[in-house]
Amino acid sequence: MVSHRGKKNHDGKKVADRLRSNMAEMGLPQPKRLSATPKDKDKMSEILTEFIGPYAGAATTEKRYRTLISVAVVAWNASLFPASERGKILDSIIDNAVPYGAEDMKLIIHELIRRKERHFSHINRLILSYDVKMTKDGSYLSVASSP
Repeated sequence: MVSHRGKKNHDGKKVADRLRSNMAEMGLPQPKRLSATPKDKDKMSEILTEFIGPYAGAATTEKRYRTLISVAVVAWNASLFPASERGKILDSIIDNAVPYGAEDMKLIIHELIRRKERHFSHINRLILSYDVKMTKDGSYLSVASSP
C-alpha cells in the first residue's frame, strides 16, 4: 500500500516511482503495482506522522526530521517482531548504522516501541519504504506498507 499527501511531489516525479526506487535500494522485491490505501484503511503516512507526534517538535531541521522518521520506522517495524527476537534485530541494525551513541539510540527506539504498543498495537502493517520531501509548505511524507 502507498499512502501519501497528494499524487505528485513538488518536483513532479511520481511518488510511486520514488518508493519503488527506495525499495530497490533496500533490496526489496518490486511489486508489479503500488496501489493507494483503500478507503477503509488509514493511511500509513498519517499514522506515522501521529506516531512521531510527541517528538516532532525537536525535529527543527530537515535533517532532524528525516532522522526522526528513520528511527521511527526502525522502531515501528521492530515492534512487529516477537520481543524475544527484537534485541538481536535492533543490535544488528544499530551497531551497523550508529558508530557512536548506540546505547542512547537503543533507548530511544525502545521508547518508541513502547509508544507503538500502547497507542498503535492494532496496526500491524510493516513499513516497506518511505520518502520525505521538503516543500515550501512543509514536509511531505509518502509510505509504502504491507496490507
